[in-house]
Amino acid sequence: MLFFPRGDAALSVIPTTSRDRQGLERMIDGARWRHLHLDWYDPLLVIDETPFLKLTRGSTILGCLGCPPEIPGRAWIRVLAVSRGLDLQTSWDQLWPATAQAAKQASLQTIDILLSARWMAPLLSDAGFQRSDEVVFFEQQASFPPPSPPASGIIRPMTADDVPAVLRLDGSAFDVPWRMSPRSLRAALKTAAYASLYELEGEIVGYQVTSHSPYSAHLSRLAVAAEHARCGLGTALTLDAVRALAPRAPERWTVNTQASNQPAQALYRQLGFRETGVHYPMHTIHL
Repeated sequence: MLFFPRGDAALSVIPTTSRDRQGLERMIDGARWRHLHLDWYDPLLVIDETPFLKLTRGSTILGCLGCPPEIPGRAWIRVLAVSRGLDLQTSWDQLWPATAQAAKQASLQTIDILLSARWMAPLLSDAGFQRSDEVVFFEQQASFPPPSPPASGIIRPMTADDVPAVLRLDGSAFDVPWRMSPRSLRAALKTAAYASLYELEGEIVGYQVTSHSPYSAHLSRLAVAAEHARCGLGTALTLDAVRALAPRAPERWTVNTQASNQPAQALYRQLGFRETGVHYPMHTIHL
């Protein structure tokens, strides 16, 4: 598949392949404009999937836009990057129409993006994206109440064998597009400092995944089955993660959630988290 952009006969838009990895890495590292999705894995792991397109002049890669779906019919824009050698608007005018066309051919109905930078907003608005939600960031200075054993059930470490059951739970706990895919969950588990689940009478009814850096811990994912919501499972899982990472003494804990997820925000505030003031607006387009 080859797209010929308007306005500059020397430019072309072409699907990426695994052979483009090094060239894309160099372009993205030096890009003047760069958006990377807030997620657990490198978007260049999916350059063989559709739609993932590069903008070239001759053999030089000047930009790319990738949004392969994680769940059927819906995708996040995982990378948008434009090098210093080309105007941002020109690049978008070439990359987005070709991406939308390829997305429709791949049976995608909806594309979402989290705005990590203000420069993206005018591009998205002109293309027809509309604001649909936002991600809100919270932090805590590690002054949690002491953990206590659950009144019933057990909390145990998560293993790779638990992935299918955890995915079923995640799909029931979150609306599209916030659900985890098998690839995302396995990547999150692989990079986690601590991942655990709440098991009740042999059934997984909640789980958490936490990452760690030299100065902080991040509660990457917390989910509880709807029928067990507001029963203290989320608190128990969070405090268990705090206990597990106590030897590493993180100075700060962070978490993010959707502005539309009021129950999650209430839980985090109850645990002492406070908003940082950082918000990533979510914009959506239906093709």
